[in-house]
Amino acid sequence: MDHIAGVETRKIVEPSAAAVQRAIAVRAMTHIIGSAANKDALDIACGDGVIARWLAMHGAKVHALEESSEMLAEARRIESEEPLGITYITADPTDMFEFEDASFDLVTCCMSLGRIDNLSALVAETARVIRLGGRFVFAVSHPCFNIEADSPNQHDYFIEDKKNGDPNGSKHRTISTYFNTLSARGFTVRRVIEPSAEGRDVLVYPPAKKWLKTPVALAVEAVFPKI
Repeated sequence: MDHIAGVETRKIVEPSAAAVQRAIAVRAMTHIIGSAANKDALDIACGDGVIARWLAMHGAKVHALEESSEMLAEARRIESEEPLGITYITADPTDMFEFEDASFDLVTCCMSLGRIDNLSALVAETARVIRLGGRFVFAVSHPCFNIEADSPNQHDYFIEDKKNGDPNGSKHRTISTYFNTLSARGFTVRRVIEPSAEGRDVLVYPPAKKWLKTPVALAVEAVFPKI
């Protein structure tokens, strides 16, 4: 796989469940985002910057934050080799004091909410820094269908914890937890995509065949409504 949604120019040298799952999630997110031209965008828990780079390549002015020094170093290394003008910041996404209120038109988070313990605080901060009418677009491992062994007999859907077998080691949350947390902070869920694997994913990573018939991620667009 040479490109992830037209962003990643580096090949996936060692295909893995996590890498292919992220590629699927990125495709869903970028489809939801559509046009990013002239947007002030913030990518939270950005990892190595795959979504931040897509946003910058499509005309957005991008800030990206990450707590992990290792991930941020990788994002900055890629930026130094292929500059796109992204501002990378070491920051806690649950306390984004670096940014003023109503600073961004678009906030994104790709497959990283599961490593944030305090979802309510993150959504509250997102509501603070986003402009009225702005969009919060994110993707998470699908709470219902993520792992092959997951069934009512093997995993209690209602227990929110680190989900064994999740390719990203993410914390499991129910769909209602995500939607109710967004609603409590004034967001309206406008669009949901449940992407499955495609033939190209199976060519790169044959075990992804099990994802052809079930969604591997949950991609959401939530709007901070105009008053």
